[in-house]
Amino acid sequence: MIADIQQWVAGLIAAHPQLAAAGLKVDNSIAQAAAKLAGQQVPADARGIVLEDGTFPKTPGLEGALGAPGLAIVVWHIGNLGLIDTSKSGVCNMQLYIAIVVQENAAVNRAQGGTGIVAEKAYEYVCQAILGKRMDSDPINTAILPHHEPFDNLGTNNGVWSIVGNFTKQYRINPALTN
Repeated sequence: MIADIQQWVAGLIAAHPQLAAAGLKVDNSIAQAAAKLAGQQVPADARGIVLEDGTFPKTPGLEGALGAPGLAIVVWHIGNLGLIDTSKSGVCNMQLYIAIVVQENAAVNRAQGGTGIVAEKAYEYVCQAILGKRMDSDPINTAILPHHEPFDNLGTNNGVWSIVGNFTKQYRINPALTN
């Protein structure tokens, strides 16, 4: 399912050895807030890899990750780059867009307690983590590939350096079987 791709990509990034060694984990700030609201035990902080939930620029976990450890990797909602092919039976192949934003608060990230992984290196680690990977539940099991413009270096704004990684993945949707 398209809805599963964002979480799957975040898991691939979290499993990269250098990012894991630096302590980056899939953010759990939403789960922490829900537990606190329900009067349950609040899980320990997990910060660094953030799932964009549509509330940008106040994405849960983003400011926390930029505050400590100073590096955030944001996996945006999956987008669409267009239709590749379709058939008269309704089967369609589409080109999905996967945007991953690496943001570095250099003053924090490069100081004691930061990850020490600069934004460009983090982008390379993201590429190593996801390129060529295939999702088991994908109907045609295609790999994640770099977009024809692999990244955009947006520079620094308010002390935060941003690099947008651009990736694609083919995906097939089959019509529901009916009698």
